[in-house]
Amino acid sequence: MIGTGNKKSKLFLGKTPVRKAYLGAVKVYPNSFLELSATSFEFAAAGNTAELNIEVNDGQTWNLNGLPSGWSVSATAGTGPATVTITASNNRSTNAVTANLIVTSEDDLSAIVSVSQKAGVKIYGTWKNVGLTIDKTSFPASGGSSAMRVQVQRIWTWNGVAGSGGADASTASPIHATTSDSIATVSGNTLIVESLDTTIKPATVITISAETEYDTTKVSANITQTENKAIYGDTHIVYNESDTGTSLETQFSYNANYTGLSLSQRQKVDYSSGATQTVRTSTKPSYQSSATWVSVSDTTDYNDYQTSRIYSFLFSFGENLTPSSRTAVITFTFPNGDVFKMTIKQDAIPKTFQYLKLAPLNTSNGMQIGSLTVEWGTTNGNYSNSQTFTGDTLLAVQTLTLGQYISGQTIYFRFTGTTGGMKTTMTFSSGSKLSLTSGRYVYTGADTIEFYATMTAGTSDTAVLQWTFSSGGLID
Repeated sequence: MIGTGNKKSKLFLGKTPVRKAYLGAVKVYPNSFLELSATSFEFAAAGNTAELNIEVNDGQTWNLNGLPSGWSVSATAGTGPATVTITASNNRSTNAVTANLIVTSEDDLSAIVSVSQKAGVKIYGTWKNVGLTIDKTSFPASGGSSAMRVQVQRIWTWNGVAGSGGADASTASPIHATTSDSIATVSGNTLIVESLDTTIKPATVITISAETEYDTTKVSANITQTENKAIYGDTHIVYNESDTGTSLETQFSYNANYTGLSLSQRQKVDYSSGATQTVRTSTKPSYQSSATWVSVSDTTDYNDYQTSRIYSFLFSFGENLTPSSRTAVITFTFPNGDVFKMTIKQDAIPKTFQYLKLAPLNTSNGMQIGSLTVEWGTTNGNYSNSQTFTGDTLLAVQTLTLGQYISGQTIYFRFTGTTGGMKTTMTFSSGSKLSLTSGRYVYTGADTIEFYATMTAGTSDTAVLQWTFSSGGLID
């Protein structure tokens, strides 16, 4: 037997090593032994490692068994002394782990090391915003509303070991919500999209963003609102700002000289949103007058036009000094063909009755009374009216109704007088309003006299003729 430095002996038979030797039935060589460096290990729930020294003789075999599920060891069997590393995995259970690791060796040697691991614990992270859900994402031009919520998530692990757990999902109410278009607002858990009403707008993508009480990170989602189109319908004309129609007729006195008119074109507009309105168009009408005695001018205030879109026109004309009324039609035509007609009628200058009063005839010496014929008209030398007075009728005032005339019109007279066969002198003189073409006519030895006069018509004026007979005896 030879001693060795490790206090173990080796047995040789000559130069040949002896593997085993027995004394009877008792094994006396080799002298096997087994020792472990520890009797127990306690592992953290998250897992860790421990080293175990296995002490055996050189050449002595050993085995290690009893590892809990999921654990590992650097070697489960070997020959000779060894150090093994035991690794406890992350405990993904709420149960503690206990086990006995058994090391066995030759000659039925065995040793036990107790291991334990604390129960696993789920460790939760904070809730994080991961998305925004809006139940309805497409809205018509008329608007609408939809419920909305923020998707939140929190990561958890077993014992703080990354990747060992999972994620919990939930929802939270949005706060501090913002929208990329003011047509959309958020109230609590509700998204409200207003109607576009009469606002013409193309289809719009609107971004909604929100936070939660757990996380200030904004999450977003998009919605769309369809186009709000205007559908233009029938037009109509409004005059003088409130009346609807296609024509207006006005009557004026002979001495009126102007009037005004405002015109605008209105159009019905239907919108995709369901809204309806009537708007003034921006089109300007052209115009044309049927008569030259009326002039038309554009008096629109174009500084105010962009707001009012009302056109103003002035019609100017002079006094109607003719004996007939007159009519002018001004036609306004809008670019789409709508027509408005303004009819202006002006009275003729008024006529009034004119009169001629014959003063009583002055006579003397019991002379015979002759006659007087009065002729009159509006054209010199053309007398369309006449009346004759004879006998005693001339001794009283006589008044002739001449007819109706325009103020300022000239009336022409021819007077023819007879003496009744007497040598007389007939003297004529004009009274009020009457003008003789020659001041005085005296005839002797004849029984007829003729003279002329004029008067200017006024307002129911009366002209006066004064005349006298003087006797000179019978005509030879």
